[in-house]
Amino acid sequence: MQAGRLRQAEDLFKSAFAENPRNFDAGFNLAIVCRRLGKKKTALKVHERLREMAPADFENTVALGNLYAETRQPDRAMTEYRLARRLKPEDERVHYNVGITKEELGERQEALRAYAKALRLKPDFVDAANRSARLLEVMGRANDAVRTLSKLVRRVTSPHQRSQVEFERACLLARLGRYREALERLVALRETLRRGKMRQALSDHIADLEKRLAK
Repeated sequence: MQAGRLRQAEDLFKSAFAENPRNFDAGFNLAIVCRRLGKKKTALKVHERLREMAPADFENTVALGNLYAETRQPDRAMTEYRLARRLKPEDERVHYNVGITKEELGERQEALRAYAKALRLKPDFVDAANRSARLLEVMGRANDAVRTLSKLVRRVTSPHQRSQVEFERACLLARLGRYREALERLVALRETLRRGKMRQALSDHIADLEKRLAK
Protein backbone atom coordinates (compact mmCIF):
# COMPACT_ATOMS: atom_id res chain seq x y z
CA MET A 1 0.00 0.00 0.00
CA GLN A 2 2.82 2.39 0.88
CA ALA A 3 4.55 1.74 -2.45
CA GLY A 4 1.28 2.29 -4.29
CA ARG A 5 0.80 5.68 -2.64
CA LEU A 6 4.37 6.66 -3.43
CA ARG A 7 3.87 5.78 -7.10
CA GLN A 8 0.71 7.89 -7.17
CA ALA A 9 2.63 10.77 -5.64
CA GLU A 10 5.40 10.26 -8.19
CA ASP A 11 2.92 10.54 -11.06
CA LEU A 12 1.37 13.65 -9.53
CA PHE A 13 4.66 15.50 -8.98
CA LYS A 14 6.09 14.34 -12.31
CA SER A 15 3.07 15.76 -14.10
CA ALA A 16 3.27 19.07 -12.21
CA PHE A 17 7.01 19.38 -12.87
CA ALA A 18 6.60 18.54 -16.57
CA GLU A 19 3.85 21.13 -16.88
CA ASN A 20 5.98 23.79 -15.20
CA PRO A 21 9.74 22.97 -15.12
CA ARG A 22 10.26 26.04 -12.92
CA ASN A 23 8.04 24.61 -10.19
CA PHE A 24 10.77 24.01 -7.61
CA ASP A 25 8.48 22.44 -5.00
CA ALA A 26 7.08 19.92 -7.47
CA GLY A 27 10.58 18.97 -8.56
CA PHE A 28 11.86 18.66 -5.01
CA ASN A 29 8.94 16.48 -3.95
CA LEU A 30 9.38 14.36 -7.08
CA ALA A 31 13.04 13.77 -6.20
CA ILE A 32 12.18 12.83 -2.60
CA VAL A 33 9.52 10.34 -3.73
CA CYS A 34 11.84 8.83 -6.34
CA ARG A 35 14.51 8.36 -3.70
CA ARG A 36 12.04 6.58 -1.42
CA LEU A 37 11.07 4.33 -4.33
CA GLY A 38 14.71 3.43 -4.87
CA LYS A 39 15.01 5.43 -8.10
CA LYS A 40 18.17 7.18 -7.01
CA LYS A 41 19.47 8.01 -10.48
CA THR A 42 16.22 9.77 -11.32
CA ALA A 43 16.26 11.58 -7.98
CA LEU A 44 19.83 12.73 -8.63
CA LYS A 45 18.95 14.14 -12.03
CA VAL A 46 16.01 16.08 -10.60
CA HIS A 47 18.06 17.47 -7.68
CA GLU A 48 20.79 18.50 -10.13
CA ARG A 49 18.21 20.35 -12.25
CA LEU A 50 16.97 22.07 -9.11
CA ARG A 51 20.54 23.07 -8.29
CA GLU A 52 20.62 25.00 -11.56
CA MET A 53 17.40 26.75 -10.58
CA ALA A 54 18.36 27.57 -6.99
CA PRO A 55 22.10 27.09 -6.31
CA ALA A 56 21.82 28.25 -2.70
CA ASP A 57 18.80 26.20 -1.60
CA PHE A 58 19.85 24.50 1.61
CA GLU A 59 17.46 21.53 1.62
CA ASN A 60 18.22 20.65 -1.99
CA THR A 61 21.94 20.90 -1.31
CA VAL A 62 21.69 18.50 1.65
CA ALA A 63 19.47 16.10 -0.31
CA LEU A 64 21.92 16.14 -3.21
CA GLY A 65 24.81 15.45 -0.85
CA ASN A 66 22.91 12.57 0.73
CA LEU A 67 22.23 11.01 -2.65
CA TYR A 68 25.85 11.32 -3.72
CA ALA A 69 26.80 9.61 -0.46
CA GLU A 70 24.24 6.84 -0.99
CA THR A 71 25.48 6.23 -4.54
CA ARG A 72 29.09 5.94 -3.35
CA GLN A 73 30.31 9.32 -4.55
CA PRO A 74 31.81 10.64 -1.28
CA ASP A 75 33.90 13.38 -2.88
CA ARG A 76 30.87 14.89 -4.58
CA ALA A 77 28.89 14.47 -1.36
CA MET A 78 31.52 16.45 0.53
CA THR A 79 31.29 19.26 -2.03
CA GLU A 80 27.58 19.56 -1.31
CA TYR A 81 27.99 19.34 2.46
CA ARG A 82 30.66 22.07 2.42
CA LEU A 83 28.22 24.32 0.60
CA ALA A 84 25.48 23.38 3.08
CA ARG A 85 27.80 24.29 5.98
CA ARG A 86 28.36 27.70 4.46
CA LEU A 87 24.61 28.18 4.02
CA LYS A 88 23.69 27.01 7.55
CA PRO A 89 26.76 26.51 9.75
CA GLU A 90 24.59 25.86 12.82
CA ASP A 91 22.64 22.94 11.34
CA GLU A 92 23.74 19.80 13.18
CA ARG A 93 22.57 17.47 10.40
CA VAL A 94 25.17 18.79 8.00
CA HIS A 95 28.04 18.18 10.41
CA TYR A 96 26.69 14.68 11.09
CA ASN A 97 26.57 13.93 7.36
CA VAL A 98 30.10 15.28 6.98
CA GLY A 99 31.19 12.86 9.71
CA ILE A 100 29.66 9.87 7.93
CA THR A 101 31.26 10.85 4.63
CA LYS A 102 34.64 11.45 6.25
CA GLU A 103 34.44 7.95 7.74
CA GLU A 104 33.83 6.52 4.29
CA LEU A 105 36.86 8.42 3.01
CA GLY A 106 38.96 6.97 5.84
CA GLU A 107 39.49 10.37 7.46
CA ARG A 108 38.67 9.27 10.99
CA GLN A 109 39.91 12.28 12.95
CA GLU A 110 37.97 14.60 10.67
CA ALA A 111 34.91 12.41 11.16
CA LEU A 112 35.25 12.64 14.95
CA ARG A 113 35.56 16.42 14.75
CA ALA A 114 32.40 16.60 12.64
CA TYR A 115 30.44 14.44 15.10
CA ALA A 116 31.73 16.55 17.98
CA LYS A 117 30.51 19.69 16.23
CA ALA A 118 27.09 18.12 15.67
CA LEU A 119 26.92 17.23 19.37
CA ARG A 120 27.89 20.74 20.42
CA LEU A 121 24.99 22.05 18.38
CA LYS A 122 22.59 19.33 19.59
CA PRO A 123 23.89 17.65 22.77
CA ASP A 124 21.22 14.91 22.68
CA PHE A 125 21.92 13.94 19.04
CA VAL A 126 21.78 10.17 19.55
CA ASP A 127 22.92 9.11 16.07
CA ALA A 128 25.96 11.39 16.16
CA ALA A 129 27.00 10.14 19.61
CA ASN A 130 26.51 6.50 18.64
CA ARG A 131 28.58 6.84 15.47
CA SER A 132 31.26 8.72 17.35
CA ALA A 133 31.40 6.03 20.05
CA ARG A 134 31.63 3.21 17.49
CA LEU A 135 34.40 4.98 15.62
CA LEU A 136 36.31 5.63 18.84
CA GLU A 137 36.07 1.94 19.71
CA VAL A 138 37.36 0.95 16.27
CA MET A 139 40.26 3.37 16.76
CA GLY A 140 41.20 1.70 20.04
CA ARG A 141 39.78 4.49 22.20
CA ALA A 142 37.08 2.45 23.89
CA ASN A 143 37.20 4.39 27.16
CA ASP A 144 36.51 7.60 25.24
CA ALA A 145 33.61 5.78 23.59
CA VAL A 146 32.20 4.91 27.03
CA ARG A 147 32.49 8.56 28.10
CA THR A 148 30.69 9.67 24.95
CA LEU A 149 27.74 7.37 25.65
CA SER A 150 27.72 8.29 29.35
CA LYS A 151 27.35 11.97 28.45
CA LEU A 152 24.54 11.10 26.06
CA VAL A 153 22.62 9.16 28.73
CA ARG A 154 22.52 12.30 30.88
CA ARG A 155 21.33 14.47 28.01
CA VAL A 156 18.64 12.35 26.37
CA THR A 157 15.11 13.09 27.56
CA SER A 158 13.21 10.37 25.71
CA PRO A 159 12.87 7.23 27.90
CA HIS A 160 13.01 4.98 24.83
CA GLN A 161 16.19 6.60 23.52
CA ARG A 162 17.76 6.56 26.98
CA SER A 163 17.10 2.82 27.22
CA GLN A 164 18.74 2.27 23.83
CA VAL A 165 21.80 4.30 24.80
CA GLU A 166 22.09 2.52 28.16
CA PHE A 167 21.98 -0.81 26.32
CA GLU A 168 24.69 0.32 23.87
CA ARG A 169 26.87 1.46 26.77
CA ALA A 170 26.44 -1.79 28.67
CA CYS A 171 27.32 -3.84 25.57
CA LEU A 172 30.43 -1.71 25.08
CA LEU A 173 31.45 -2.27 28.71
CA ALA A 174 31.02 -6.00 28.21
CA ARG A 175 33.23 -5.92 25.11
CA LEU A 176 35.86 -4.19 27.25
CA GLY A 177 35.69 -7.03 29.76
CA ARG A 178 34.03 -4.86 32.40
CA TYR A 179 31.41 -7.56 32.96
CA ARG A 180 30.27 -6.64 36.46
CA GLU A 181 29.67 -3.01 35.54
CA ALA A 182 27.85 -4.06 32.38
CA LEU A 183 25.73 -6.53 34.37
CA GLU A 184 24.72 -3.90 36.93
CA ARG A 185 23.61 -1.51 34.20
CA LEU A 186 21.63 -4.15 32.33
CA VAL A 187 19.85 -5.31 35.49
CA ALA A 188 18.93 -1.71 36.35
CA LEU A 189 17.70 -1.15 32.81
CA ARG A 190 15.61 -4.32 32.86
CA GLU A 191 13.85 -3.10 35.97
CA THR A 192 12.50 -0.12 33.98
CA LEU A 193 10.86 -2.40 31.39
CA ARG A 194 7.74 -4.43 32.01
CA ARG A 195 7.66 -6.67 28.96
CA GLY A 196 8.59 -6.89 25.32
CA LYS A 197 11.44 -7.99 23.10
CA MET A 198 13.94 -5.62 24.64
CA ARG A 199 13.34 -7.01 28.14
CA GLN A 200 13.88 -10.53 26.81
CA ALA A 201 17.06 -9.42 25.03
CA LEU A 202 18.28 -7.88 28.27
CA SER A 203 17.57 -11.09 30.15
CA ASP A 204 19.60 -13.06 27.59
CA HIS A 205 22.54 -10.67 27.90
CA ILE A 206 22.31 -10.73 31.70
CA ALA A 207 22.38 -14.54 31.73
CA ASP A 208 25.44 -14.53 29.48
CA LEU A 209 27.27 -12.06 31.71
CA GLU A 210 26.41 -14.02 34.83
CA LYS A 211 27.97 -17.11 33.23
CA ARG A 212 31.12 -15.15 32.40
CA LEU A 213 31.41 -13.86 35.97
CA ALA A 214 30.84 -17.34 37.38
CA LYS A 215 33.87 -18.76 35.57
